[in-house]
Amino acid sequence: MLVGSHQAGLRSFFTILALASFGAGVDCARADDVDLASPKRPAIQANRWAEDWSALADPRLRTEPFDGLKYIPLWASDPKSYVSLGATLRERFETNEAGGFGTGKTPGDSYLLQRLQIHADVHLNENWRAFVQLEDDRAFDKNSISPVDQDRLDLRLAFVEYVNTFAGGTLNTARITRISRPGLR
Repeated sequence: MLVGSHQAGLRSFFTILALASFGAGVDCARADDVDLASPKRPAIQANRWAEDWSALADPRLRTEPFDGLKYIPLWASDPKSYVSLGATLRERFETNEAGGFGTGKTPGDSYLLQRLQIHADVHLNENWRAFVQLEDDRAFDKNSISPVDQDRLDLRLAFVEYVNTFAGGTLNTARITRISRPGLR
C-alpha cells in the first residue's frame, strides 16, 4: 500500500510537471527562423540522454501535451539553444508466497517497487551541452529491503559535452561523465 506522504509527493510532482509544460509552451522561435530540413518529430529513447528535441524549434511539430517541457527555448535567436526536461516512472507490484519448501514457514511478502528518473538536458548552443539525470528507487511495504531495492534520490548520470567540426577534421564528441551505480557505494 502506498504511504500517504508518498501519494501527496507524486501528486505535487505531476502537478508541477503539468503546470511547467503549459508555462513553457511559449513559442520563442519563429517558424521562418527554423531549419525545416528535418521536419520529423523526435521520439522518446530508452537512454534519455540520446534524445534530440531540437526539431521542436518548429512550433508546428509541438503537437503533444508535454512538448512545452521537451523544448524550452533559451534564446529566440538560436533554435539550437534549449532545455529539455523529462521523467520516467516505472512501478511493479510483486508478491512472494514461497511457503516453506521444507525450511519452515516463510512469511509472504507483497510490495510495490518504484523507480522515478528525472532529467534535464541543457543545450547552450550547437556545440555545448550539459545533461543530468536523478533517480529515486523505493520498495514500499517490503518486509526486507536491500540496497538493490531502495536507493533514495541519487545522481544517476551527468555529463558535459562538446561537439564541433574543424577545418582539419571532426571532433565528434568529448564528454566529462559521472555515472552512479545504485547499491554499490
